[in-house]
Amino acid sequence: SQSIQTVDGELTAELQTINGQINNDIDNAADITGSAEGQQQIVLAFVDRRGNVRAQLKDVEDDGSIDLEDQTIPTPATGASEFAEGTITAHFISPGRDDNFGDGELPNGQTGLSGLQNFINQNVTSGNLNADQVRERIVAETTDETASDDLMITQSFRYAESQTTIDSVYPENAEAAGVNPVATGETIVVAGSTNIRPDDNSITLELFNQDDESIQISSTDMWENDGQWSATLDTSDLEPGTYVVESDDSTN
Repeated sequence: SQSIQTVDGELTAELQTINGQINNDIDNAADITGSAEGQQQIVLAFVDRRGNVRAQLKDVEDDGSIDLEDQTIPTPATGASEFAEGTITAHFISPGRDDNFGDGELPNGQTGLSGLQNFINQNVTSGNLNADQVRERIVAETTDETASDDLMITQSFRYAESQTTIDSVYPENAEAAGVNPVATGETIVVAGSTNIRPDDNSITLELFNQDDESIQISSTDMWENDGQWSATLDTSDLEPGTYVVESDDSTN
């Protein structure tokens, strides 16, 4: 005999952005975490500020968890070569207890996950709609449909070129905003922000003297999803004077 456990639909999902962004040149990808109990897959639809859209199916583990690494941001189904830079909305969509979307049949005559994916990639894209209209049409056929118990989570992020900045320089034991003097012999802390992913990438600091000679290099590949990074430089062998510090993430 077999035992089958049924559960009410629940949905949590999130793209793991860095500083609220996904860069389109170095990484162009993000991990996805969450849960969709009772489901084997969910639909993930991206919509950019110009109304470009693409829907994909994303797998759910047997225990209902979503744990997907290095998920590439796709190209739009509208024929554009890439999504426009700026704000993109990601819509995670799961059917309710009936395993169908909306009233059970989509305008393309199809049902289920693949039916919604095809509806978004083929029917919605053919309407020459703006971004708000695209989102409204997706919602109208799913969560806003009469008697629907579909579930949707919407997340906004900024899609942009990779960027790494230096925001502060200060002595290790005296954190302060901006660029601050550091006494010879003290450790310099350089802090900033980035939108590139840690572990897969690194940020390198290089210290130059007034003759534009490189005299010290340091790097880090550890920062959290808020994109705030820091690294240190040793001044014990430096003469008093003015120095320039630069950051490099391979593109900036």
